[in-house]
Amino acid sequence: MKTRLILFVNFLVFIWVTGVSFANEAPHQVGVFILNHNIANFKDYVIMETALPIRHIENIEEVEIKPIEGIKSGLIAYAT
Repeated sequence: MKTRLILFVNFLVFIWVTGVSFANEAPHQVGVFILNHNIANFKDYVIMETALPIRHIENIEEVEIKPIEGIKSGLIAYAT
């Protein structure tokens, strides 16, 4: 029983350490859209007239993106 607990704790520590060590390599950009930038910087790539608030989360809006080579059409969500 004690051995299983030690192995389990070691496993949890291993998972936590590997997650933290790879966190700086997480993507911060998808195509032309960069995280933590104002949506106004990307006005050439989105159709702002289509902005709608998300249901039950009114401070977040979704807007359609214009056709961009290499990106399938879709929505971008941003905080207002």
